[in-house]
Amino acid sequence: ENEKLLQLESALPLDGLPQTIQDSIHLARLLGFEHLWVDVLCIFQGSTEADSQDRAVQLGNMRTIYRESSATIVAACGETADAG
Repeated sequence: ENEKLLQLESALPLDGLPQTIQDSIHLARLLGFEHLWVDVLCIFQGSTEADSQDRAVQLGNMRTIYRESSATIVAACGETADAG
């Protein structure tokens, strides 16, 4: 239900994001990337039928997303998204 809001510039204040995502944004900027795909932000997480359909489409595209990426950042440790 917040899709339109999240499309606005500055809709996601950096300090309101989990530490792991903040770290990923920082690294992407250091590497000079203009775009960053974060699964939890780019794939609808809701429980509606439309969300489920979007998830199915996006998950079907993951091979292409990873194949076409310049780099992949993996959170390999930490128990929560705030682990950094």
